[in-house]
Order: sequence, then structure tokens, then C-alpha cells
Amino acid sequence: MRSDFSNWKPYSIEQIKFLFNAADFTWGIAGGWAIDLYIGRQTRRHEDLDIMILSCEQQELFDYLKGFTVYVAKDGKLSIWSGQKIDNRYSLWVSERESTPFIFEILLMDTVEEKWIYKRNRMISGDLNRLFIDSKYDVKIVAPEIQLLYKLGASFVRDKDIQDLKTIYKFLNINQLEWLKSSLKSQFIIEEANH
Repeated sequence: MRSDFSNWKPYSIEQIKFLFNAADFTWGIAGGWAIDLYIGRQTRRHEDLDIMILSCEQQELFDYLKGFTVYVAKDGKLSIWSGQKIDNRYSLWVSERESTPFIFEILLMDTVEEKWIYKRNRMISGDLNRLFIDSKYDVKIVAPEIQLLYKLGASFVRDKDIQDLKTIYKFLNINQLEWLKSSLKSQFIIEEANH
């Protein structure tokens, strides 16, 4: 079992585009890179690279990444993924071989019919056709307001998440900002009511 959690040498955006060019499942860049690709320039150093796929397409992903070593990141441990269905609370870490650095992380998004479902509050959802948007770099990205929901709705908001919000704020339109504000408010009101 691996424990070298900080052993990252992430692929570039170009390498990811090349790797996933023939993918027969829905995917897009997530995390801090999604924010930067939306803006159109790199605004900070990125320690990793996140990809989001739909949970219902895990088997297609497993088949597609046969030449890589893929780990389930669950409860502070990494174990080899053998294709079993993974809950969207966990993620997948990918390396070229068992002893090589991690090159990207895969996040899972649940869906119901034509809606994506937020993992921290299943009452928050959105149209599936608005989850990923085109970027200026010919690659799909997670829509910035959805990416910010994941960053700012976490139990621990990191400095880089605040930095991402400050960086992208002026690039968001009023509808994106209102949706984000409403979604965060809903999440935290429901969490308070459950405690």
C-alpha cells in the first residue's frame, strides 16, 4: 500500500488532452486548473491536476486506463482500484506505474437522469449539460461556479481556495455569483439544522 501522498508530478494540460482524446466517457478538467483555464492564464502554482468524470461512467474509465496504476483514495489510505464501483466521496489517484509519482486525480460526480448532484448536499443539483463548459484551450472544464461550490463548501477551506475565489470573482457574471451564493447558503443552513 502506498503512503507517498505528496509524490506528485502532474501531467500538463496538453498531456491530459492527448491522453483523454479518444475517451468514450464525459470528462473535464476540475480544481484550480479549471479556474485558470476559465480565466485564460495560470494564476498560481498547481501541485496536482484534477479530472472530473460522471460516477456512472466508472467502468468506461477503468477500461480506458488499463495501462496505468489507479488507486482509490479513501479515509487517508491508497489501495489499488480493481474496477469496483467507487462512492463519489472518494477519488482515484493515477500513476504510470506502482512506484512512479501521481500524475492526476479523478473526481466523481453523481447524476440522476439529466442532473448532476452535489456530494455534500444532495438537494443541490444542476443541469448535466451545464456541468462542463468549453475553455479557450479546446478542453472541457468544470463550470467555475460549480468548482467554487466544491472549494468553498468543503469542511476546511484552504488558502488556495480563497485565492482562486479572489482571482476569478471579477470574471463571473451575476447569475453565476447568485447561484454560488444561494448554493453555499443552502448547504450551510441544512448542515446547521442537522447538528
